[in-house]
Amino acid sequence: MAKQKKKKAGKTAPSELTPQGAVKASLKAFNWRRALLIAVATIAAFSLYEALIAVESLRVGDIPIIMPIYFGIVTVLVCAIVFFNHGFSQKEVTPDMFTDDGDPDRIKAACDNINRHKAIAKKLMLILLPFLFAIFFDIIYLFYGDFFKGAMEFIFGG
Repeated sequence: MAKQKKKKAGKTAPSELTPQGAVKASLKAFNWRRALLIAVATIAAFSLYEALIAVESLRVGDIPIIMPIYFGIVTVLVCAIVFFNHGFSQKEVTPDMFTDDGDPDRIKAACDNINRHKAIAKKLMLILLPFLFAIFFDIIYLFYGDFFKGAMEFIFGG
């Protein structure tokens, strides 16, 4: 008779997890380092944006250029991401997606090239997000700044 392997107590199938266990598993799988990197980069992009706007406001009579520069950066990054990602596809390209009449070495090289471009697009996304958030926070501040200021004065008594 063959020995049966015992199940380890710590390992359970995802379908067997309790709601609390599922939350813990998803928190463990969350990439905290990337989230912190995006948060720090967003703070830096927004701080730079606001500092440049403050410096720009000191100049009298000049055309403001900071916001169009940020919009230009976002536009270029979005176009580059769409180009490098080959559209909006998320799947990794494999040789079986190609027709069978091609040279296997060329197909493998094409797959590697496309997947390398997708990796570049992922890295560009990490650069794009802080600029998008900076513009988003500026628009929120523009339209709701007085509301937040009044709310803070009401809460903290100013």
